[in-house]
Amino acid sequence: MTCQYCQQQIPVGAVSCPYCGAATPIQPTPADGYPPPYPTDYQAYGQNPYAAPGYPVPTPAYQAMPYGVEQKSKLAGGLLNILLPIGVGRFYMGYTTLGIAQLVVTLLTFGVGALWSLIDGIMILIGNVKVDGNGYPLKD
Repeated sequence: MTCQYCQQQIPVGAVSCPYCGAATPIQPTPADGYPPPYPTDYQAYGQNPYAAPGYPVPTPAYQAMPYGVEQKSKLAGGLLNILLPIGVGRFYMGYTTLGIAQLVVTLLTFGVGALWSLIDGIMILIGNVKVDGNGYPLKD
C-alpha cells in the first residue's frame, strides 16, 4: 500500500504511515492486490452491491439455487416422515436438529411420539414447509 500523503510504500495493516506519521486510515486498493472496499452507498439501504443490476437480491427465506445443489422434494420429505415416523423426512430435508428431536421423542415415549412425525409429514405435504434446511425452496 502507498501512503496518500508521502506516497511511500507502507506495510499492510499499518494504522498510520511510518514515514510521515499520517494518522488517517489507509485503505488497500485494487492495485495492492486487495478487492475494493464495500461500497458505502449500499450499506444504508441493506442491498448487495455485487448483485447483477435488475435482479432481486435473495432474502434469507429464499435463496437462488447454486450450481450443483439438488433441490429437495416436498413429496419425498413428507412421505419419509409419514412412512418412517422417526424424523427421517426432516433429516432428508436438512433439518438435522429437528430430525434428532423427533427421533428422541419417539424413542422416549415408546412410539407415541411418532404422532409428531406423522403430523409433521402431513404439514410438509400440504405446503406449510417451503424451504429446506439450507434455505433453498422445496421442489413440488
